[in-house]
Amino acid sequence: MNEHLIRRMFYILVIIVSYVLMSCSEEQSRVKHVTGSERDPIVVWMDVDPANGIGEVDDGLMMIAGFQSKEIDVRGVSVVFGNSPVVYGAAIGGNIVKAFGPMDLKDVGVHVGASSSEELGVENDAVNALVKSLSELKSDEQMVILAVGPVTNIATTIQQYPELIEKIKSIVIVASRRQGQLFLSGEMEANKGKRGGFVDLNFENDIDAMRILMESEVELTFVPWEVSSKVWITREDVDWLREYGGERGAYIYATTQHWFDTWEQEFGAGIGMGFNPFDTLALGYVIAPELFKTEQMTAVIEEGLSDQADEEMEMKDYLIVRKIGEGDVQEEVIKEVTYVHDVDAKKFKEWLISRLKNK
Repeated sequence: MNEHLIRRMFYILVIIVSYVLMSCSEEQSRVKHVTGSERDPIVVWMDVDPANGIGEVDDGLMMIAGFQSKEIDVRGVSVVFGNSPVVYGAAIGGNIVKAFGPMDLKDVGVHVGASSSEELGVENDAVNALVKSLSELKSDEQMVILAVGPVTNIATTIQQYPELIEKIKSIVIVASRRQGQLFLSGEMEANKGKRGGFVDLNFENDIDAMRILMESEVELTFVPWEVSSKVWITREDVDWLREYGGERGAYIYATTQHWFDTWEQEFGAGIGMGFNPFDTLALGYVIAPELFKTEQMTAVIEEGLSDQADEEMEMKDYLIVRKIGEGDVQEEVIKEVTYVHDVDAKKFKEWLISRLKNK
């Protein structure tokens, strides 16, 4: 074989290899494009009861982490009573949106909703804004509602505008418990055999609102105390955020110190344990569901003796989940729900801290 023929065959081989590589590159680009479209941001609405600086801080932490997350598209933030009076929550939430929110929300701020359970069924700015946002969704879009306070605003929306349910992919709620479960964290006295602990605050603040959601066709996901009690934010975590988290870290440090004190001095958590960041796990489940374990369960509202130490002979309503088909349930309102019961606490905490830090 002469030199000319060898050189010609080499050139042909180079052309063939180049064509194959170009085809592979085009296929990879196509795959990346398709995969990227499958990961379009999840459309989210946040309904919160923030009290950062004066009370519970997890709503604000959830908002800040959510605003840092490209996996979601936050279309709006509404405020409801709960951890603080709604007027305080509106001011606190509004400040968080203006300081750390996306540009399209900074000028809008937050939408003020119900100030008590007595306003269930009463339309307000929060309800009107949510209705508008749902109505403006594209035909192929659905919204996930993060309801991390009492569900008054959301229930009013469902009650008054049931035709919009098809636009809601799911409502993620921080509430519910298993039968007989006490909400105990850290070294609470109740852990030594006494009654007490936290109450299921979001549920108990507006039981009728929860009943409306359970009677509807909307999909419900419960992210309860059972899962959130497995994650602890410590003073060391917040100290690190103050040092490396820029403006976000400084704000988080300044508005959480009283909360650490409250857990240590009033809630009975051990010194250095920190606090459970309840509402942040609802956001985490929406964005990183692979970190969580869930189970389809039956939810009911039923009456029982109070779980509080100073109310031993009083009766109260509970939002209870049971395994599907378990027990002879007689309650009128029975709904199948997604119950989030476990989390990779280490990985979730790393995920949360990274989202709270500056980009």
